[in-house]
Amino acid sequence: MNEVVKYEIRDGIVWLRLDRPEKLNALNLEGWNGITDGLARAAVESRAPVVLTGTGRAFCAGDDIASFEILSKDSSLAEEFFLKGLYRAIEAIITHPTPVIAAVNGLAHGGGLELVAASDLAVSAESAEFCIPEGKIGAFAAVFVGLAPTLLGFKKANDFAYRMARLLPQDALQLGLVNSVVPDAQLGIAVDKLVREILAGSLDSISSTKRFLAAEARERGLPRVKAALQSLVDDVLNTPDLAEGTNAFLEKRRPVFDR
Repeated sequence: MNEVVKYEIRDGIVWLRLDRPEKLNALNLEGWNGITDGLARAAVESRAPVVLTGTGRAFCAGDDIASFEILSKDSSLAEEFFLKGLYRAIEAIITHPTPVIAAVNGLAHGGGLELVAASDLAVSAESAEFCIPEGKIGAFAAVFVGLAPTLLGFKKANDFAYRMARLLPQDALQLGLVNSVVPDAQLGIAVDKLVREILAGSLDSISSTKRFLAAEARERGLPRVKAALQSLVDDVLNTPDLAEGTNAFLEKRRPVFDR
């Protein structure tokens, strides 16, 4: 059993629920591994799409920033977290044999937004919020910069990544991060309807469609993501800016970076 990611089956559909609401579903290593393990189990038990969602008012607030101080001091732990935990989860989404649908129930920041970007489809609740604020803690959004130029287009990805703006669901819809926006109370219904529409096709057709639609992200995006994560571990984690940024985040103050 994984304490961070719950594996649920609803009417034959696998739902992976990030279940750490006291931390806004921020992901530690157990959480990233839980996504990977849940998708591996789903691939064996079901040929239907998989739904990824969160508990409480957040979809996922990203990585657990409190762990960064430890990771910055131990390269082996950093490699395990970013190159094995986080990367393998993103890889598992992109290479899963059926579509992975993000049911964005609340804020999706940092790694949470990257989960949405990596998913095949995304339905957003009206109360959701989207942001990649990594630059404000002295890091960078390694998964986003690897995938987004392919998934969103170069200029749109650049604008969002550099400005670190907070997007409302309708803005995310215009950017192409999500496919639809629905009232909060209708999120589960809308996702169920989407799954049933997909399942009107043959299971072999669904699998083949996923394999070819995801080819660009699999063959070009994933190598870029891995290289960016390696750079994060090698070049960023032990910098003064990251130390200042994470301390400021935890102390709820504005960071003061070297200029």
